[in-house]
Amino acid sequence: MKLELKNVKIARNLSRETLAYTATVYVNGKRAVDVSNDGHGGCDMQHRVEGGEHTVEAINDWCKANLPALESEYFPDGIEQDLEMWCHEEAERRDLGKTVKAKLGRCIVLRDGDDLWTWNGIDWEPSIRQHIETKYPRATVTMDDYKPTNLKLWTMPDSYFGAVWPATYVFLGQNRDSDSLTRSNFICALKAIGGESETVEVVRENDWAVGWVEWIAIHQDDSAALKIADSVMDSLAEYPVVNEDHWTELQCNESTEYWQSLSVRDRAEYCARAGVSIFAARRDYIPQNDGILDALMSPDAC
Repeated sequence: MKLELKNVKIARNLSRETLAYTATVYVNGKRAVDVSNDGHGGCDMQHRVEGGEHTVEAINDWCKANLPALESEYFPDGIEQDLEMWCHEEAERRDLGKTVKAKLGRCIVLRDGDDLWTWNGIDWEPSIRQHIETKYPRATVTMDDYKPTNLKLWTMPDSYFGAVWPATYVFLGQNRDSDSLTRSNFICALKAIGGESETVEVVRENDWAVGWVEWIAIHQDDSAALKIADSVMDSLAEYPVVNEDHWTELQCNESTEYWQSLSVRDRAEYCARAGVSIFAARRDYIPQNDGILDALMSPDAC
């Protein structure tokens, strides 16, 4: 199983004895379990989503069999992980990352496991680097605070009812009726930033006009993905194709599938208009003719 914790919302002001949070567990890329804790010391509430492929019990069994035991000074062999422990570890790690992000730009942040130190100022001279690395040999130094110039933060649309995406930048999108270029750019751009992850998500929403829309959400903490996405958007302003080879291949494949779905009569009409023998309509491959290929690649064809 591939476990992912998404839609994490942490309420520190409600966290008393345990972490107060809500989140969704994804298994192999699909929603599986909604989890939450009220922060008063009780166990997580875990509810299998309607139509989910995996039960909570099955996921728990997998966690115990496959996840490494948590270190403990009281248990030499460690503590066996279950779904609840994994969720809390993931949520805490996500929250720690946001804490680091909040301090970036104002100071140098040193991170060692769950411990954080800060160094006032953001000048990173060689002497400062040597001093910090000597004093905190195990710590990871974090300074990056990238602000994209070609992407915009998500804002709440008018008359909107749905999930909210704070601190999230909007990258490329597509919808049910998108042409091949838009779909190719979406696929290649998502691949360029490393695909979906904890900080990159494809958001799918219903739309009254086109049935559904999808857009790529990038959390502001993911400087690496934001830099690539910003560069992609800058390039698209000059030339509207992310990957020419992929777009061409997508067009050819879809044109071939469309040709094969046509009746012989419809194929014959394409052949006749292009000045090609109508007997070519009997074949499942497209005749070598630019007129036919251009007609099949037009948005009105497929």
